[in-house]
Amino acid sequence: MLQVCFILTTLITAYGYVNLALNKPTWQSQQHNPGYSTFDSSNAVDGLMTDLSALGGQCSISADEYKTATWWVNLTSIRSIHDIRIYYRTGNVAWGCIKTGYYGKNCSISCSRNCKHSYCQANTGACLQCKSGFHGHQCELQCEGGRYGQDCKETCGACLGYKQCHHINGSCLEGCDAGYEGQLCKTSCSARKFGFDCQKNCNEHCKVPYKCNKGTGECEDGCQPGWEGPRCEQDHYTTDIMNMTTVTNTKEVDGWMEALEKGNDCMVRFYGILAAFCVSLTVIIVLAVYICIKRRRKQRQDRKCFKDNFKPDTGRMGLNNISAKITEDNKTYEELGQRTLPSEYEIIQKLS
Repeated sequence: MLQVCFILTTLITAYGYVNLALNKPTWQSQQHNPGYSTFDSSNAVDGLMTDLSALGGQCSISADEYKTATWWVNLTSIRSIHDIRIYYRTGNVAWGCIKTGYYGKNCSISCSRNCKHSYCQANTGACLQCKSGFHGHQCELQCEGGRYGQDCKETCGACLGYKQCHHINGSCLEGCDAGYEGQLCKTSCSARKFGFDCQKNCNEHCKVPYKCNKGTGECEDGCQPGWEGPRCEQDHYTTDIMNMTTVTNTKEVDGWMEALEKGNDCMVRFYGILAAFCVSLTVIIVLAVYICIKRRRKQRQDRKCFKDNFKPDTGRMGLNNISAKITEDNKTYEELGQRTLPSEYEIIQKLS
């Protein structure tokens, strides 16, 4: 008696395994109690394995008293098969590793923590199914290549710089690219908004006010009369003034260059004479300042010399001695004390 549940698996786009035999056409040579769906060959590929008893209706059971039995499944196309898994009827009695989450000899090796519900194959440790965000034989790999979620089937949104989103929940870790918003960056900017995280406003001067490209902000239908530019931000009047100024400045520069090329001797001579005059004037001013400083310094020295020689506190005797010296120089012999003495002003005048 053949009593099995049968699974064929293949690797799909490197993200997870699928059951190729699931609900495909089946046939068996001798069915136990023909006509009863409880024992039908299709039970082997229905994907159910919660009740592996004889009457559970989830296993294909062949007739008694036959040494051989034949069963097959038609995959309906040529496929690449990763492995073949056969689950026997157990009568719901534990077999293999009794303790969930372990595999190998003596069931001493822990299944991968990324195996969903900690279920793995008793001999190889291959996960029967991966947790969301993982793939691989033992679910050791995170989703990548712009995928996330259960069996890596979900597609990431417009994450900034087209970077990988979170492998489990799909959130964009560094924000959205231009034109998108939301945690998953799958929502286009709302009306009148554009740019990164939809932070900028479309221009009111677009032909259809505030209607622009969600990524670049360019007005999609052109500009209103009097405005121009990709975003309709420049009015014609300002543009014309800028163009005129540019042309005028260009002509002035060209004129100066032409004059220099022709050798304007008068202008060269004028600037040469002006430069020589400025240099001469500077030299004269420096010399004048120098002479004034020298004179003032000489006057200060003379005043200091006079103060050192003339001391007002010498008293009356000092004046009499000066008077006697003056009288001697004039060869005038008069009796001291009877000649009228010169004033202090006259004395100072003679000494100076």
